Amino acid sequence: MRLGIVVFLAAVLVNEIKTQNFTITLVNDLVTGGLFTNSVVLSLPSCKYYGENVNVTYDNGTFKAQIISAFKGPDCRFKRALVVANSGDGYTVVQPIGYQLLGLTSNTVYTVQYQVGNDTSSNLTVKTINRRDFNAIDVGFEGRSGGMVVITVLLSIAMFLLIIGLIGTLAMGSRK
Repeated sequence: MRLGIVVFLAAVLVNEIKTQNFTITLVNDLVTGGLFTNSVVLSLPSCKYYGENVNVTYDNGTFKAQIISAFKGPDCRFKRALVVANSGDGYTVVQPIGYQLLGLTSNTVYTVQYQVGNDTSSNLTVKTINRRDFNAIDVGFEGRSGGMVVITVLLSIAMFLLIIGLIGTLAMGSRK
């Protein structure tokens, strides 16, 4: 019985390894970690797929969709960074770091997969973040602190004395 279970699990793992040619992850270069309320930012496939059409399949359990030719595979020349801006000689180079999958529902779990030619990525399970009402965000004490009031008063008095001194200097300097 145990041997049958081990053989079955080994067959499933071998099948998974054969069907997964590369892995995808969430892009962690962003402040949000690649998660938004209605979208996620996924890493790009390897540059060995340069110029090939990449299909994106995503599924939330009740709805499955596929985006045919979502983007082309990236080239290997540039380091992947959010923005590589070179403004010399009147041109700017902008290099993307990932693919933003749009049109998702907030607070929902999705399974995402890339397909490039006959190669398929591993399944990536992501959950979009929950949308919060901006009125519910606590911004802290909205009034002025005591220190701000004291500094404002002192600066106002100093400015008043400076202007009085300037007027006095001009008045005394014009007398002969």
